[in-house]
Amino acid sequence: VISVKGKNYLDLLSKILRSAPANIDRIEIKGHTDSIGPPAVNQALSLNRANAVKNHLIRQGVKNAILTKGLADKEPLQICADRDGACRQNQRRVEINVFFSASKPENFSQLQSK
Repeated sequence: VISVKGKNYLDLLSKILRSAPANIDRIEIKGHTDSIGPPAVNQALSLNRANAVKNHLIRQGVKNAILTKGLADKEPLQICADRDGACRQNQRRVEINVFFSASKPENFSQLQSK
């Protein structure tokens, strides 16, 4: 489930991505989890997170190639003390990387300022 704040961010991102589709080589979405729970469950959960974001972008009209990866707890932002709730919450995330082709979009400077 994507939060309201997350959907607002993704809606803005999709608007930007739709404005320069020819200049985008690919979009990579990586899902992450904390380390609590069985590894297989965390792997599936992280991939489901990435796919939920991909599906939202597609529904918003993004037509570029979108690759998803589930990384479970393999790339933590920080090492958490045992059961530290705030720290673990930060590990549960999705990262989006946009790879541009050799030439930058014509409105690249405008995209950076938003």
